[in-house]
Amino acid sequence: MRLENINYSEFRDMPEEWELNYCEFGDVNLIVGKNATGKTRTLNVIRGLAGLFTESDSLQWREGFYKAELQSSNKKYAYTLEYHSKKICFEELKVNGKVKLFREENGIGRIFAERLSKDIEFQIDSNQIAAYAKRDSIQHSFLNDLNKWADGVTRYNFNGGLGKEIMFVKPSGKRNSDIETKISIKDTQKAIQIFLLGEKEFANTYKRMIVEDMNFLDYSISGVGIASIEGTIEGLPEGNLSTLYVQESDLRTKTSQITMSDGMFRALSVLLQVNYAILSHRATCILVDDIGEGLDYSRSSALVKRLINKAKGSSIQLIMSTNDRFIMNSVPLEYWIILTRKGGHVRNLTYRNSKELFEGFERTGLNNFDFFSSGYYSQEL
Repeated sequence: MRLENINYSEFRDMPEEWELNYCEFGDVNLIVGKNATGKTRTLNVIRGLAGLFTESDSLQWREGFYKAELQSSNKKYAYTLEYHSKKICFEELKVNGKVKLFREENGIGRIFAERLSKDIEFQIDSNQIAAYAKRDSIQHSFLNDLNKWADGVTRYNFNGGLGKEIMFVKPSGKRNSDIETKISIKDTQKAIQIFLLGEKEFANTYKRMIVEDMNFLDYSISGVGIASIEGTIEGLPEGNLSTLYVQESDLRTKTSQITMSDGMFRALSVLLQVNYAILSHRATCILVDDIGEGLDYSRSSALVKRLINKAKGSSIQLIMSTNDRFIMNSVPLEYWIILTRKGGHVRNLTYRNSKELFEGFERTGLNNFDFFSSGYYSQEL
């Protein structure tokens, strides 16, 4: 299943009003735009949509209006939700055009029961998401489909640490294989635990993929693993501090995450997590904010190309954001989503909704970044 499109708004007709106008997505997407146009906020909206189907306390903001469509191999899901002051006033889910769930502000609604082959009534609290609260594998399997998609939506903030400052405390006497490592792939700061899980489940296949990916980025390494540092942390049981390391080909000693450059570790962290997500089939949609931040031209471009190839070879939808010229030049325009903002209203231009504009620019022979930096796209606004 993949996200086809989304509308989102909040605080309509108020000073705080913000709206993401109908935005379509493909299998691979690169969101570009000037600072403060809404790139990060758009990823927040997608992550917020996923939270509606996976978290009992999912109304993170006071106001919100979502209208989204998702597509699986043979089903189209159209979901609408509107709430104010954390009270839901409207919620509806259609599957292939048929209403399967409907409720209003009093919490009373109806939902299609598959075994009974009819709608049944329900009532829940006005701040509860029915699409989450009414999950039932027997009667409402269509809700489980949404939950499975949402559970695999994973976001990486490439401008953050991605776990560089976090070490793992292994209790004394325990082996790595004995450690409980079943964590959510959404815990993107827990890079070490995710590596341990990948190593446990996929062994050398997993580690070989990481090494090959790092070499593709021109980080010449021959191995990756966990290194232990003896020590204790106040308040925790005595044990070993474990860190990630790589074996660089031109060094005799291991390079620990402690001494690794921030850029190198971010690349390592994203790649080891994405590889596990792909091998385990646990990810459905990968969001990467500020992709390539802190990397030089060749490595940021190589990372993006590697992620695109991985996404195209799997069922994962990839949505990245950037305002980096080198990344823009390395990603085909067919994947671009250009955001523009006027006041609190965010519009978007893509190959799908502005084909003549994109094709006209391609005939100029200029590089992709010129499409953005020259303001060529503004003639469509």
